[in-house]
Amino acid sequence: MPKYWYSPIKPKDDAELSEEDEFNNRICADKKPYFMRYIYPDLDKKYRSFVKAAERQCRLMYGMKIEELVKQDELTDEQVSWLDWYFRLYPVNDNGSTMNRLCHMVEDEFKGFKTKVKASCEFDYKILKSNARFDPEIAKKINDLYVQFSKAKAALIMDKNEVRISGDEYTDSFKDITQQFKEKAYEICSNSKMLCDIIIEICYSTEKSKSFAWEVCGDQIIENLLEKNNYELSYITRDDNGDIEYNGFKFSERKCKVDNP
Repeated sequence: MPKYWYSPIKPKDDAELSEEDEFNNRICADKKPYFMRYIYPDLDKKYRSFVKAAERQCRLMYGMKIEELVKQDELTDEQVSWLDWYFRLYPVNDNGSTMNRLCHMVEDEFKGFKTKVKASCEFDYKILKSNARFDPEIAKKINDLYVQFSKAKAALIMDKNEVRISGDEYTDSFKDITQQFKEKAYEICSNSKMLCDIIIEICYSTEKSKSFAWEVCGDQIIENLLEKNNYELSYITRDDNGDIEYNGFKFSERKCKVDNP
């Protein structure tokens, strides 16, 4: 792919650009489409940072949001110049393409959804536990291990976001880190039920990340849930005579037993 397809051609010294170079600059795709900010974490970070700073500046200078400024019937020369600067430095290309329009539709649909879900339900994490007693000293050692895991994971994510490692390298490295910490956890506490309860308390009693619990004790958590439900699973299956309707089809609830190990 020629570089001028994605990077504008700059004049050499004081020489002027040729007509062809000027044309290539006009059609240069030097910005990724808006929807791709959800694909590239570093682009999303750059986008959020730019928009946040620009919104703050717009409020201070003109007493309104950028969206409100754009909709004004009449603009001063200064406001026109400021908007030209804003759209010129805008980190993404929000040109009304099909994918960008779909992206905005999804954003509008889910706007505030996460907040509503968090406010409307409280998860009782105790159902994940086996209610085993544990030594506070062991719990402290596991908590220290969790802190080390969180730092190692954060460093790995930073490397990925800054494109120092590929997606496959990140996945492999994360698996290796998780396995190392899992082995260390079982060295500290070999009782799987006790270890599970300790880690559940560490991860679920606060706003900390829950991934450590599932990476280290996922099998034991599933075992605890099955045991509390008499090793019975409920699932939904397509059934023309079912009493559950969704998306124009009918379904019914079925149950099955899982072998008790």
